[in-house]
Parts: sequence; C-alpha cells; structure tokens
Amino acid sequence: VAQSAPTLATRLAAHMVEHELAIARFSDAMLDQLAHEQANWPLLQRWAADPSPGVRGAAARALRRAPEELVRRVAPALARDSDVSVRDRLWHTLVYGGGPLTEERCANVCLRRHGAPR
Repeated sequence: VAQSAPTLATRLAAHMVEHELAIARFSDAMLDQLAHEQANWPLLQRWAADPSPGVRGAAARALRRAPEELVRRVAPALARDSDVSVRDRLWHTLVYGGGPLTEERCANVCLRRHGAPR
C-alpha cells in the first residue's frame, strides 16, 4: 500500500497512529513512506508533540529511514521526552533503523535515553 498508493497509506497510518490501534506497530513501511513526503512532515512534527506516548513513539518510528532534515527537526524533542518508552523507541529507530545517524546524535540520544542531563 505504501508504494502503490501513498495517499491512502498516509491516511491509514495517520488513522492507526492517532487512534492508537494495536495494528499500528505493523505499519513501518507506511511510516517510512510518510516520512519521505515533505508534505507529511507537519503531521510527524504534530505527533512528536502529542500528549500520548504511543503517538510520540510512532513519530520516533517514522524516523527510521527519514531524510536527515526531518530527523534534525523531530529527534531532539523526542530525545528529551519525559517518557522513557519514547526515548527508547527513538534510540532503537536511530541505531537499528538504517536511517541517517551521526556519532554525535547517537551519543546525545543515548545520554537522554538514560536521563542524563544535556
């Protein structure tokens, strides 16, 4: 769906994430597609500021293979998130997701993940 119908994939991913449906954890391909379309970046930024840790975690998952510019915009807030599950999701995404990762960014996320001040 993500590649053949990107508009539909965007709507489906947004619905799954915003309604915190359990199936959303299987939507990584749709989140990848969402992150590659610059028109969707405001949505991902909104998710990163959402009151729900589940939605903020989805924003972190969406950075898996996101362009560097989007990662720079969204990752800092998620790295400082008050919920450890969001920080863990970001760390996992940046380290294992195959997206853009600099040594400095990894170190900053790791420090914040464990509550160290920055």
